[in-house]
Amino acid sequence: MATNAISNYNLDSSYVGIIQNLMVIERQPMDRLETQRDNIEVQNAIYKDLNGMLTSFQTSVKSLLSTDPTYSFQPGRSASLSGLAEGISFGSVNAGSAAVPASYELSVTNLAREHRVRSKQMQYSTQFLGMTGSFTLGGAQASSATFTSSSSVNSFATTDVAATKTELGSGKYYVETRQNGTDWQFRLVDTEGKSISIKKNSTTSDYTSDWQNIPEGGGVYDTGRGIRVDFTASGYTAGTRGFGAAELEYAAKGPTIEVESTDSLVDIASAINNAKYADGNEVIATIVNNQLLLSAKYGGENRVIQAQDVTGRILNDLEIYNGSTFTHEMQTAVSANFSVNGLAVKRSSNTGLTDVINGVTLNLVKDSEGETATLNVVSTTDENEKKIGSFVTEYNKLLTYLGAKIATTKNADDTYTRGALSGDMVFTNLRFDLLRLSTAGQVNGGAFTRLSELGITMGNDLKLSVSDSSKLKTALANDRSSVVSLLDAVTNQMNTKLSRFLGTSGYLTTASQATERQMKNTKSQITSLETRLSKREEYLYQQYAQLQSQIMTMTYQSQQFNSVYSKSY
Repeated sequence: MATNAISNYNLDSSYVGIIQNLMVIERQPMDRLETQRDNIEVQNAIYKDLNGMLTSFQTSVKSLLSTDPTYSFQPGRSASLSGLAEGISFGSVNAGSAAVPASYELSVTNLAREHRVRSKQMQYSTQFLGMTGSFTLGGAQASSATFTSSSSVNSFATTDVAATKTELGSGKYYVETRQNGTDWQFRLVDTEGKSISIKKNSTTSDYTSDWQNIPEGGGVYDTGRGIRVDFTASGYTAGTRGFGAAELEYAAKGPTIEVESTDSLVDIASAINNAKYADGNEVIATIVNNQLLLSAKYGGENRVIQAQDVTGRILNDLEIYNGSTFTHEMQTAVSANFSVNGLAVKRSSNTGLTDVINGVTLNLVKDSEGETATLNVVSTTDENEKKIGSFVTEYNKLLTYLGAKIATTKNADDTYTRGALSGDMVFTNLRFDLLRLSTAGQVNGGAFTRLSELGITMGNDLKLSVSDSSKLKTALANDRSSVVSLLDAVTNQMNTKLSRFLGTSGYLTTASQATERQMKNTKSQITSLETRLSKREEYLYQQYAQLQSQIMTMTYQSQQFNSVYSKSY
């Protein structure tokens, strides 16, 4: 405003100085409002930082609290293979917390292999074949189901597949039933006992592989995967795979591949690879040396490629399938056969085997065939120590930040600087509570009552540290249940304290909302005051411009008067 006013009014610099000094006084309320706005911005930034630190610390706390759904302080396990001949890798193994520390003898007879067939060799793979017709692959021309009923299931029937889902693959399935309290429940499993994902509650768009209630009064249940189950109205009995469960032999519908006279071997392979198959019935087409190779995507003796000419003789003329057998079968479908401690095991896959040894994942590779190895599962404390280390790190980060923000510091000139949260006893109390809980004795069902007994101590700088890692390692190895009991006692109380600050109704949320309202009000006052100050400055320039004009007029008149009278003498 001042620059424009000087230009508009052409005031003398002395008047401009007077106006500027007056505006300094007039702007004092504005300075206070701007300082208030800046303080609120700082406060909001601190609340945001605190929310992040409290959330991170609570995540770490919950990971050590056994009653929390996110608990991850599970027993540590590691797995390794031994007793192998030089140069034999056998495969890889992983052990989870559920694995029992022990040694297991693994002996592999053969690995699972996918079914593989080929066509005759063509002269070219990219030239027109001049063939016209269609064939189905990876399934039958129409889905079908044969079944054995049970006291819980009357029958099965085929039905449409939900738009976003894939059809059940060809094979044998079972409807297992059980009683859960007063409710009768069921699930669908395959021949290996793996639970299949089907519609939840029949009419919803949600799917689940968990147990769910049989509809009241029985009736038809649509799985959304191509099968309907007709339950009896009553008289349910428990049944499991091979022991009283209703049994279904299902043949999935395969996609129809259309071939035109201008199509080449490459075009046919592309159509096969882009087709939609039932789950597990997928077929992969490749071309090698001008021959069309068809491979089942998955291994296992039940994953035999299904093929049939529908119109024309495409499969027959390519010497893939003659109507009853595959003309050039390169590899038969075989399941993996191996033993664990002398117990025979058969699986359709070689890798990701999580249902053989509880808590252990097996991945077998080609050189394991005909070999024997010892699987060793042992307890470890490494992961548990990392979890505690993470807890200590997040604790120190939060406490250090709180300490700085609530402190009042004496300066060199004997003045004091107050932290942004120094007047907020809520955060002072939180810091005190967390310091107390990390050092105080805790009543629990275990042998340990303080974190210091686990080698976790507090230094003079009020920071936690794992000062004796050997003590922690020994406690975890020899009396893990007591470690868990103590951690539960500490983290449960800490979680309660932290929960008061977090969430939609937590202190930080309500405090942040209050400062946001205060910020909005302050900005509104600043805008209003800026308008008033601008008008005030404009008014002062007008007033002093008028005064300057009057003085200049009076000066001119005085000069004229003096000039007239001076000529008279």
